[in-house]
This record gives sequence, C-alpha cells and structure tokens, in this order.
Amino acid sequence: MKRIIILALVFSTKIFSQEIPDNFTNFGVYVGGAQLGATTVETLPDGVKIEGVLALPNIGIYKGVVVGSFPFNIGLGYGHRGYSQKFGSDEYTFIANYLDIMVGSGYPVGPVNLTGTFLYGISLGSGKIEENGTELDYPDEDFGEFSDYGLIFGVNYPINESISLDAGYYLGLAEVNKSVKFNGLTFSLGYRF
Repeated sequence: MKRIIILALVFSTKIFSQEIPDNFTNFGVYVGGAQLGATTVETLPDGVKIEGVLALPNIGIYKGVVVGSFPFNIGLGYGHRGYSQKFGSDEYTFIANYLDIMVGSGYPVGPVNLTGTFLYGISLGSGKIEENGTELDYPDEDFGEFSDYGLIFGVNYPINESISLDAGYYLGLAEVNKSVKFNGLTFSLGYRF
C-alpha cells in the first residue's frame, strides 16, 4: 500500500508540475469588467426574465506564491455583482459593489493557461439601481451586507512575460439574500511587475 501511495504521488507530481516564470512571485495589477447575471433560488412569476448587465471596472492587485512546486495567485480586488430584470416593457438593473478576495491557480495547455479561482466577496454596501434607464436615489445601507462566494473557471493568455489577458465564467455558490445566486462572464488585462 505504501508503494502505491508513493507511486501515485510521484506520478501526480510529474503530471501537474510546470515551469514557473521568473517573475511569477512579483506583484501584479489587473483591470477589466464583467457581464453580470444571476439565477433565482425560487421560480419567477410568468413574464419575468433575469438577464445580464455590463459592469465596469473590476480592478485589483495579486501576488504569485509558490508552495513546494505548486504555484498559485492570491489577490484583492474591487468587483461587482448584479443582474437585469425585465417584465414587459419595464427593466430594473441592480449592481452591487464588492471587495473580492481570491486564490487561484492555472495549468498550461499549449499557449494558454486553464485557470481555477476561488472568490470570496464582501459587500461594500453600495452600488447602483436603475429603473427603465433612470438611476434611482437609493440609500447605501439598503444594499445590505451580503457576502458572496464562488468559483471562476477561465483561460489566461500570456501576451509576454508581464502582460496577460484573462477571461472566465463566475459560478456563484452562495444564495445571496436567500433569493439569487450570482454568475457571469469576466474579462481583464493583467500586468505583473
């Protein structure tokens, strides 16, 4: 049994080992946005549709860390959660601001890296609400203090040693305010010093 475990560890280390760039442990910054969406926990009334809404900017910092031979990024950023709800000719848009804490890693496949990231968001208690294109004067305390967490599955394309493009799908796992689970497409441009 001991030999099987040792063989499994050696085999998995060889499969998942990767060349780590020289500047991987440097700090980096990113700027981007997201096409936000949500799924409802309960069934919506007939005629009500949840759709996506674009939110800009998502900004943040990250740092590469290597534990053993396993590289991963940790980061802190300003992001958004939200959705658009339509009923007949009426449209209601909700975008909340979040402080995001993230931990993720990538694996090289050809010219790109497949990435997986755990994201934990803390509501900043602010945002924007629009009704039929007109922004409503909404008190910040009414946005609530709901945390959100989920996974981002994506792809990273390194343009050179310092600059990269990222795109991914956010899968929210938390039932926020016991009513929605956020999701969406994310995109960003990153620069590692």
